[in-house]
Amino acid sequence: MNTVDFGAAQLRLGGDIDAVAVSADGCFVALGSGIGDETSIWKLPECVQVARCREASRSLAFSPDGATVWLAYAGVHRWDFGGDAPIEFRSSNPFGGDIGAPIALSPDGRILAAGRKHAERREVVILDASNGRELGAVGHDAEYLDALSFSHDGHFLAFGGGTAAVVIDVSRPRSVYRKVAPPSPGRSVVAVYSPVEDLLAVATAGSEQIAFFAGDAPARIVELPFELESFGFTADGANLWVRRYWTGSIALVDVAQGAVLADEIAPGGVRSFVVARPGGGLVATSFQQARLVERGASGTVAAVPGHACAVTSVAV
Repeated sequence: MNTVDFGAAQLRLGGDIDAVAVSADGCFVALGSGIGDETSIWKLPECVQVARCREASRSLAFSPDGATVWLAYAGVHRWDFGGDAPIEFRSSNPFGGDIGAPIALSPDGRILAAGRKHAERREVVILDASNGRELGAVGHDAEYLDALSFSHDGHFLAFGGGTAAVVIDVSRPRSVYRKVAPPSPGRSVVAVYSPVEDLLAVATAGSEQIAFFAGDAPARIVELPFELESFGFTADGANLWVRRYWTGSIALVDVAQGAVLADEIAPGGVRSFVVARPGGGLVATSFQQARLVERGASGTVAAVPGHACAVTSVAV
């Protein structure tokens, strides 16, 4: 039995915790297990389970109103759980069996982006979230697609390709809008949009540099004193949660100057994480144990225990 520690209360799943998502208002957290075939929804801060289903998930996304959860593993399902009232899961999978994790929902909840692998072709698919209609698809060369990131206004979608970040104009989703080279070459590129402005952060896992692209302006490069694995913006866009390469511990980095504001958060290492809105806290999957660390105004770091080889990605 794996648990998530939110202070004195614990949230439990029967299997390894593979996916985490937090509703926009911070009132609900969804936990998913792939191998464990389970997804559950918990109300915060009471930490009361309000809904549970026997459906596997490796990627999760809440609708803007918090009443619907999208879950993805080998397929994509919509779960209208209805807020506080426990509602039986009714599978709604209008997207076809070849569309699955990872997924991301646009800020207005109208567009769903998902991964697709058909034979040897790998794609990111743009879908109408209301009916599952495919609006477009773009191929990619990433060996493993870990996450998708919408811009704050929902106009663009970014993801890490094999050697460059790929940006899609959601209004023209059948072709690549642009490719953005990371400051350091490599085969595992990370790309994340700011939640508050037109700012795209791009880096290569294993490097010490992050490039920030604001519109068509030249890139601004920030040098870190350590190698990074992945990162995500805080809710106000002023800082980055950065996961260290090798150790998996978390650092809080100032976006403007690149200064490390806090380091060695969750020193036992986290596998991956999602930034909770609106408080900007960090919910992270951990290699070893659950822990809760307060880090001032930037929010709370809550680590989720999971199996190292099974915990792969969480919602954007």
